[in-house]
Amino acid sequence: MSEKSAPVARSRGERTADAIEKAALELVAEHGYADVTVAMISEAAGISQRTFFNHYPTKEDALLGRHMPRIDQSAARRFIVGTGPVLLDAVGIVTPPPMDLPFSLEQRMRVVTSHPDLLAAQMQRIFALEEELGEIIQLRVRNEHPDLPEEEVEPTAEMITSLIAGMIRSLGHLAHHGAGSTPEGEERSYDDVLDRARELLTTILHVGPA
Repeated sequence: MSEKSAPVARSRGERTADAIEKAALELVAEHGYADVTVAMISEAAGISQRTFFNHYPTKEDALLGRHMPRIDQSAARRFIVGTGPVLLDAVGIVTPPPMDLPFSLEQRMRVVTSHPDLLAAQMQRIFALEEELGEIIQLRVRNEHPDLPEEEVEPTAEMITSLIAGMIRSLGHLAHHGAGSTPEGEERSYDDVLDRARELLTTILHVGPA
């Protein structure tokens, strides 16, 4: 079991940004992307348009949100020099958005997939993350298999990257849908999610605990 991370209090600016994103998502879900304006979002969030633009340059940015899965650089460095089962070692390389946002991932995805421009922008962000992840995987492959012919490094890394990308999506679902498994009154941290992911992967891979 990992040592649990202490919860981090959200600043006033973060709470305002959360309110903007929540209002934008709810309005677009109700009225459609084209019919929602920055003025409408600002009014629903209880802020001025000036405050909106202090946080987001466009309504598209508010809808996509400021939180994306990101590479944990410390975890990535450990992964690169690891020698254990690659998927187990990869748990924790990418951390998902915070678990205490006032809207769900499904709510955001329904809105993002409802408009081609939003979807294209989101895919660009995902591709950038996967490209960075692929570079990390190649370093792991070269470090763990120094005798592997160079022409085999890239396809090997691509396959591992695809597996890990799928695992990251599953981590996101565990993070945002597993609250019911937590005893009432207890906060569920991302460390709990990682522990649960390792348990599942250990069972799937038929290996001993890491």
